[in-house]
Amino acid sequence: MTYAHCGEPRPAQEKRGNFVKVFIIDDDPSVRKALQRLIRSAGMIVESFTSAEEFLEARLPPPDCLVLDVRLSGMSGLQLQQRLAADQQRIPIVFITAHDDDLARELAMQAGALGFLHKPFEDHVLLSILARTVARHDAHPTLNRPSRPSGQQRAETPDRLDLNKEDSP
Repeated sequence: MTYAHCGEPRPAQEKRGNFVKVFIIDDDPSVRKALQRLIRSAGMIVESFTSAEEFLEARLPPPDCLVLDVRLSGMSGLQLQQRLAADQQRIPIVFITAHDDDLARELAMQAGALGFLHKPFEDHVLLSILARTVARHDAHPTLNRPSRPSGQQRAETPDRLDLNKEDSP
């Protein structure tokens, strides 16, 4: 793990004494590298994984947000989302995908994803979602801790963004 700005925290983070951690899970090395650079440029700590299994095996403290590819070799991004929910890990997730899959988008968003972005996407869109996650983290630092009992649904919130969903009339 490396920090943005040559190892120095951004002033706002230094004042908080708190760093926002974002984990990237994508099997494409070029996507991982580009996302690492982008997210580090925003002053966040980034770690990346090539698969859901690698992420789970690392047994690290939960990040503040996951940027998760939908289609991975082995366990898919949606399967990881389900696994985390079953394990009572409420980690905010932004899904990314190169495939137009309405069912995957619907399942991800219904299960509480913060966003569902189709590759390639604009950098500012991902950073905007992450900024909202940071703001929620500052207000509620235990958001990624164990969730409510299973069976309870998460309400639709304006914090979530589905760029592929068509607006209703």
